[in-house]
Amino acid sequence: MTVKSGAMHVATIKKATPGKNYQTTLVRRTYREGGKVKHETLSNISHLPPQVIDLIRAVLKGEVFVPVGDAFEIIRSLPHGHVAAVWVRCAS
Repeated sequence: MTVKSGAMHVATIKKATPGKNYQTTLVRRTYREGGKVKHETLSNISHLPPQVIDLIRAVLKGEVFVPVGDAFEIIRSLPHGHVAAVWVRCAS
């Protein structure tokens, strides 16, 4: 029995035919079977926006992302709403 273990990666397959160009983006896993390299397609992500595909590619390469709230610390916050309301009232 072949053990299919390998790292996942994003593969972009481009195919050109006369008059048309096709591009498919797949999440794949690569493994060896009998000395040959094989690819197993795990998901087709062609329908996703390019920014999301870039994020998936970065995460699979090991990059770590944190929520914005965890990346910054709010030291102090100044109220704004009531000052803006007075300013609008006085400017009229």
